[in-house]
Amino acid sequence: MQQLVRDWLGPLTTLLREAAWSMPLGQGLHLLGVSLLLGAGALLYRRLLRSSHSEPAAAVLERLLPWMWIALGLLAVTGFVLFSAEPARMMRSPVFRTKLALLALVIVLTLLLQRRVRQGRETPEIGNAIAKLAGVSLTLWLAIAASGRLIGYDRRLLDYFFG
Repeated sequence: MQQLVRDWLGPLTTLLREAAWSMPLGQGLHLLGVSLLLGAGALLYRRLLRSSHSEPAAAVLERLLPWMWIALGLLAVTGFVLFSAEPARMMRSPVFRTKLALLALVIVLTLLLQRRVRQGRETPEIGNAIAKLAGVSLTLWLAIAASGRLIGYDRRLLDYFFG
């Protein structure tokens, strides 16, 4: 597997390691994507958690969810670039694998949330289910951002906690 990764990503890995501007640019764009996603998500989830009723949930969803998907696309591209700089280390990282698992889960939850809100029936039961989904989704997005930050420290964290 490592040979396949080296053959496939080798030239890109070399470029990323040798070009002084590549990693800061990739990290900067990745952080911009995180900020855009969490900012739009916080506004959306605030409404879905019922702390703001200034406009219908579907209207807020229609306005903010496209920004979240755009940010997720930016994060996928820049994340792949950052992954490509050290693919073997990333594939061994338990923090990175956890981040990807959480990401898959929150994408499914976001699609489910989008579908529920667009159905438009605002009964108390549906509203409670949407609020719970929004709370779980927001928590997962924050956990993903935190795990992304912790990837660089995963070996030290494991040694500290598990000796």
